[in-house]
Amino acid sequence: CCEDASCGTACSGVDTACFTLEAYDDLLPIPSFKSSLSGPEIGGSFILVSIANFPQLASASDATVDFAGTSGGIRLESSSAAVTTLVLVSPEYTLLGTDAAATVDVTITPLVLPGRAVSFQYQYEAVVS
Repeated sequence: CCEDASCGTACSGVDTACFTLEAYDDLLPIPSFKSSLSGPEIGGSFILVSIANFPQLASASDATVDFAGTSGGIRLESSSAAVTTLVLVSPEYTLLGTDAAATVDVTITPLVLPGRAVSFQYQYEAVVS
């Protein structure tokens, strides 16, 4: 009845209140980048990222990183209940063609809790020879 404001009529004699509730999950992972989010199309760039509220990892194999459908490298620097620090290694990007740059989606997924994945964008830049 809140949609058409008929609560008073539909529920006579009962006090009603209509409201909207927006919830925020303060436990969602929050990435913080300590390096550039761009690098050459040949790959091999290191991306240092700290992620608050990310599931604790025992080893680098407890997570995956995907650069536009291609697996990248992961090195686990540290991991605790509060923050996880990773070094990501960008793979080669072969779809640049004649463009000067391309932006791709990157996703870091913890295998134990895939719903806590972190996504960001990374820019590949053409290597001029």
